[in-house]
Amino acid sequence: METESMASLFLRISKRAREFAMRAIASGAVLGPAVSTATAHPGETASPRARQAAATLGDASSIRGSIAWHRGTFDEALARARAESRQVFVVFRRNDCKLCDEFFRNTLTHPAVVAEFADSVCVSIDGLEAAGGTLVARYGVAEYPTAVWLSPDGVARDRVVGVLGPTELLHEAQRIRADRETIPELRRRIAADENNVDLRWRLAQKLRASGDGVGAEEQIAKIKQLDPSGRSKPMRLMRLDELRVQVRRTYDEVRGAFDVSPFARALEHEADPEVLFRGWSIVADFEVGALARIQQARDSTPVQAAAARARRRAALQRAWPHCPRDEMIEFGNALAWSFYESTEELGPEEKEFALQVAARAAELAPEAPAVVDTLACCLWMNGKKDEALAAARRCVELDPKNDAWRERVEEFTP
Repeated sequence: METESMASLFLRISKRAREFAMRAIASGAVLGPAVSTATAHPGETASPRARQAAATLGDASSIRGSIAWHRGTFDEALARARAESRQVFVVFRRNDCKLCDEFFRNTLTHPAVVAEFADSVCVSIDGLEAAGGTLVARYGVAEYPTAVWLSPDGVARDRVVGVLGPTELLHEAQRIRADRETIPELRRRIAADENNVDLRWRLAQKLRASGDGVGAEEQIAKIKQLDPSGRSKPMRLMRLDELRVQVRRTYDEVRGAFDVSPFARALEHEADPEVLFRGWSIVADFEVGALARIQQARDSTPVQAAAARARRRAALQRAWPHCPRDEMIEFGNALAWSFYESTEELGPEEKEFALQVAARAAELAPEAPAVVDTLACCLWMNGKKDEALAAARRCVELDPKNDAWRERVEEFTP
């Protein structure tokens, strides 16, 4: 049995549904995305209604805002992009996805975002429609919402996954417009520097995320050929995946734990932040997997479960200082919320740590209600009740139609 990803289990065992997408956290493999968290989001129910294969792809209903979404087929959108020499911006969504609704309402309607995409051919695709399903497979979409930038010939240039705020989306859009770290740009740099394993690794990750597994494996094979000694960072990251396969077979039912010591040894003298972050994140995932097995076992004990949660928290505390900035919102929000859900097991230092993480995530995503809600809860957990109530009220201001935030205000009101 594979370890369940941390993001997936946070959603599955949450006391209250989180309404914020958590980016995959290096669980199933070091390369590429782990599991989808948005496709089975708590509180969401798949629509049973029949969908027509010939349906057009541009209707995002009332949440579409003022972006000029293309109305027509995907092929017509590409033809228009070629004729007008425009980039193509595609948002994959689902009509039953609350996260998608949040992305459309709070980000894609922002005036600066609308202006950024004014000269693009913008396409909204429902992944549950027959016509959309083909494109989901073509571009390797596993989570919703996913935004993909295409060249006019339909070739993927880059993507972002999950709910980004206006500032974060604009940052990514401007990077892609400037052709920095996109798939085509990385290919050109590799052509000029064929022995650069770091460039090949970054390209492999983007190709895998875009659904081009064959292309990703070609880059991996070349990396192994160029670095047979395994000293480069890409090879050390791949070593983490090898360890994951090894550790998966070590579950001890008596202890209720996996033997993650190979990771501790591998990371003991590691200095690279990315390797450290991925490694300790995988360790945290194994502890979540152990917790899942403990919950399923008939003869398990509360002591085993508490120990697994404590080990997970320790691994997360080791991972957080090395978290890449572009993952701090999702990872930090999930981390802080998991600590809050274990409030009764935390000491003062762990409570303060969770608050610091939640504050950092909220600093980066001040307009994301679920992130602000996590901050409110961590403030409350630390006895900062007035600040917690203010943050809870801010959630209502940001998302007045969501009853969960009003319930939080009532919970925190003296």
